Amino acid sequence: AGLTSVGLSTTSFFMNATTAWLVLHSADYTTGTLYHTANGGVTWTSSSAPFSGGSLQFLDAQNGWMLASLGAGAGSEAVAVFQSTDAGVTWSQVYVNDPTLPGSSDSLPLGGQKSGMTFLDATHGWVTGSVPMDGYVYLFKTQDGGHSWAHQDASLPGGFETAMTSADAPRFYTSLDGIFHLGLYAAIPATVFYVTQDGGATWTPTFPVNMAGRYAIANLRDIWVWDGGPRMLVSHDSGVTWSLVSTNINVTDTLMQIDFVNAATGW
Repeated sequence: AGLTSVGLSTTSFFMNATTAWLVLHSADYTTGTLYHTANGGVTWTSSSAPFSGGSLQFLDAQNGWMLASLGAGAGSEAVAVFQSTDAGVTWSQVYVNDPTLPGSSDSLPLGGQKSGMTFLDATHGWVTGSVPMDGYVYLFKTQDGGHSWAHQDASLPGGFETAMTSADAPRFYTSLDGIFHLGLYAAIPATVFYVTQDGGATWTPTFPVNMAGRYAIANLRDIWVWDGGPRMLVSHDSGVTWSLVSTNINVTDTLMQIDFVNAATGW
C-alpha cells in the first residue's frame, strides 16, 4: 500500500528489517520519488526528492544523507550532498561541486568518479572513488556535516606505491571501527582492505592479495575476495592473513556479486 509507481530503483538504503528507503528516478533523471517504509514494506509513504540517484544513507530513523550524481564525463563527476532530518520527507542541499551552479565549491573535486559516501555521525563523513592518477587514494573527509571536504591521506601498501586505485565507501561497525575496500591496478591487479580503530582519523592497509574480483564484507573481521574461479580468498582477521578455499562451483566470467552475513553463511 502506498507504493504506486513501478520502476527501476538503483538507490536504496535498508536500515534494519523494518525500515527502508528507495528512490525511483523521474523521466529526466534529475529528480525522483523517495519511498519509505517503517513496517517491513507493508505500507509505504512517498515524497518528492531533489535527486534521482546516488549514494543514500540514514544514521537513524530521521537523519539521512544523499550523495547525488549530477552527471559524469571525461573522468569527472559533479555531485551534490543533501541532508534530511525528517526521515527523507524534505532535503536541504549542503554541498555542490558543479561550477555552473551557485554556491559551488571544489573542496570535493569535480575530477574523479565517485563510488559512494558514508557518514559515521552527524558531522563526520567520507566520499570515495577513483581517478586516473598513480599512487593516489580517492578518499575525502568532511568534519562539518558535508559542507566542506578535504583529501585524507591513506598510504599504499608496499610494492603498490605507484598503482592506480579505486576505493569503495567505508563501512563502520562501531563508533571507532571501520573498513573499506581498495582495488589496486598495477602489473598484477590486487585488492587491499583498510581498517580504522579511531573513528576514521587514520586508515591502515592490511595485507594485499593478488585477486581483484568481487568481494564481501560480513563484519569487521570476515572478508572474502573471489574472481569467480575455483578458489576464493578468505580472511577472518580483517585482512591481515588470508586463506585459499576451494569452491564446489566455478563461475568464471559470470560472477556478479557475493554476499556474506557471518563467517559461514553467504550467497
